[in-house]
Amino acid sequence: MGRKQHFVPQFLLRHFSFDTSQRLISLFYLPESKVIRGVSLRDQAYKKNFYGSDQNLEKFLNTVETAASAIIQKIIMTERVSISLEDDMILKYFMSLQMNRTPEKIETMQSQFDKVIKIVFRDDPRFKHRLKDFVIKITSPYHFMLVIALEVAPALFDLKVSLLKNGSEEDILIGQHPAVVTNPLLYLRKWPGSIQGMGAKGALVLLPISPKHVIALYDRRRYGRTEALSKSDVDKINMLQFCYTTNCVYFCDMGKRIDFTGYKERTDEFRASDKNIVTTFPGRQEKGIQSEIIMTGSKEPPIRPIFDFINPKVIAMREDLGDTMDIAREEAKDIMDTFERVFEDLKRKRKGEPSRK
Repeated sequence: MGRKQHFVPQFLLRHFSFDTSQRLISLFYLPESKVIRGVSLRDQAYKKNFYGSDQNLEKFLNTVETAASAIIQKIIMTERVSISLEDDMILKYFMSLQMNRTPEKIETMQSQFDKVIKIVFRDDPRFKHRLKDFVIKITSPYHFMLVIALEVAPALFDLKVSLLKNGSEEDILIGQHPAVVTNPLLYLRKWPGSIQGMGAKGALVLLPISPKHVIALYDRRRYGRTEALSKSDVDKINMLQFCYTTNCVYFCDMGKRIDFTGYKERTDEFRASDKNIVTTFPGRQEKGIQSEIIMTGSKEPPIRPIFDFINPKVIAMREDLGDTMDIAREEAKDIMDTFERVFEDLKRKRKGEPSRK
């Protein structure tokens, strides 16, 4: 039979439930453009044995979710972010996991992996005439992506956590890939590469946690303080939920009119498109051999990521972004380097080897 394993935690969906028992939820089903009311919450956003049949990975995720659920519940109830350093790290680990554990992310990663490997072998006489005949995939993508999520989570540690309160009459929706990364600063600076890197200067991560609240992680060095969400902000956040969902968007069914058809029509083309961008550039030439640089990125969604609730600082708009494609925050680099050394030392200790100096 297989066990139901959720890729959007039930505790998040409960905040969008309309009944006091929090067992039911309403949704918009994209394939049929249909609103379905009062469905079982536990039967949403899952796949059977999604993380494997041995349940070990799911048990780990449940541990993180239990801790994150208590933190998010407290934030909603108090409508403020007043958390310990430990809770701050748990929340950011949870958000990194959420960004990397959905079918949308897995499918995108698999497509990107296929493209990159085929570029690497496109001139190999053993394969170059056969590359179109097969698709290259990672055999355990869920385990792979969750390991990646844990490894890159420290890139979020320098970002400030903020609670965005919905100041409009419109409700916030939640999709099946709820945690999204955008970058108003790089958009305004007309950055030619991808603006969806969580370690980039100006990164902004958004996670809806209720119809009236969104958690934001943002680059405090490059943005001013956050404000309440406007109607325009809510519209763009909902658009992002539609852009990356698999087939369902969930809402709190309290009688409000929501333009589901409008959201769907504005995002149909993007949702159906290949979101991967793989570009190559000439690298160094050594011993008569020309190397090549492969750069991966993501297609930008059909919204203008400029929000009323946050604005780049003047100094950030004048900052020299450099003449390379490396726009990583220095703070994120330092934290990642520190964690890499710690993990490397732990590995050496387990093997009985001395730590690095």
